[in-house]
Amino acid sequence: MAATTKWGLGMGHQSHPWLGHLVADTAHSGRVGVLQAVAPDVDDIRLEPIFRAPDEPPVAWLRPKDGGMEWTTALVAIQEVPGGMPVASAPDGTAGGSGGVHRV
Repeated sequence: MAATTKWGLGMGHQSHPWLGHLVADTAHSGRVGVLQAVAPDVDDIRLEPIFRAPDEPPVAWLRPKDGGMEWTTALVAIQEVPGGMPVASAPDGTAGGSGGVHRV
């Protein structure tokens, strides 16, 4: 699968038909969130330019519908919520709210 986003190539992000949709995280008791991205979960913080995507496998990046702290889960652990149409975006293009990332 090509590593693309709506902004073009970059950092291992992948397209997915459920981006922006509500999904259930079966690995975390069916917790529901908005699929924000499908990309590697890398803890390595670098200040210099990065010229290629990380070699880590992609994970699902989810955020609560009303905003808050994102969390990650295995891509195979997400299921689309019936009727989980795209969630209205905040002005910055995210699905609302700010927070941080909770890696699980």
